[in-house]
Amino acid sequence: MKDFSGTQKRMDNGELEAIVDDIVATSKSQRGRGGAVSPAELRAHLSVKHKRFATSYPKLFEMCLSPTFDADQFRYMLAQMDLIQTKQMSFEDSTKKVCENLNERYILPLVGAPDASIDVTKMDHLRFTTTKENRETYS
Repeated sequence: MKDFSGTQKRMDNGELEAIVDDIVATSKSQRGRGGAVSPAELRAHLSVKHKRFATSYPKLFEMCLSPTFDADQFRYMLAQMDLIQTKQMSFEDSTKKVCENLNERYILPLVGAPDASIDVTKMDHLRFTTTKENRETYS
């Protein structure tokens, strides 16, 4: 769908979520059947079925086909984007929340919790900063 300027309109988060869920479910179903359809045939079928998504978000399309794609994490990121767009949360607060979530999920299980004796308040040089451009993109 194009807007009046002739540019492609961005898919809304509900539409993205529905398409991702369909791709993930179809991929999982095919893997469960012992690969009745080859990965190339599946990719071709889904890229036709969801042509706009596959061409607008090619890397995300490929990620959705992977057995390791985390659809729950994707939904969480979309929910955070909704909070930013509806001004319920700032870009900075959402970024912090996402980073904390990823840290707890992927980093802490590998390296353990930080040493409580370290004074993290004196580590300003490690603080995550965002650019004005990033804030405007997601606001």
